[in-house]
Amino acid sequence: GITRVRNATDAVGIVLKELKRQSSLGIFHLLVAVDGINALWGRTTLKREDKSPIAPEELALVHNLRKMMKNDWEGFDALDPFIPILVSNYNPKEFESCIQYYLENNWLQHEKAPTEEGKKELLFLSNANPSLLERHCAYL
Repeated sequence: GITRVRNATDAVGIVLKELKRQSSLGIFHLLVAVDGINALWGRTTLKREDKSPIAPEELALVHNLRKMMKNDWEGFDALDPFIPILVSNYNPKEFESCIQYYLENNWLQHEKAPTEEGKKELLFLSNANPSLLERHCAYL
């Protein structure tokens, strides 16, 4: 994969497809667990040469991981019905904790991000909404 970068993501897709096929035949059991699954549907920070954003579904690896998440497997019925849970906005302590987490994991790389001015700007842009804050600080 390293010497043929263009084929590397296709190779990952083929391996995932084969794992899914063989587990469906009952050869072995397979658990697919993804940390940060919401990133597969969020915005990316990647841009084309013309500076236009690249949608996540245009990335081959994201496309292949999304295919693994389709509910055409046995066992997905255990997840139904999906009941959404209301998540309230961050309080000041939660917001500060989340910003610190993003800084520690290098999601925020702008030099003003750790300053009070930077934090106030992120608070204003997100209105302390967890989903909006994650989108503004997206790492994918």
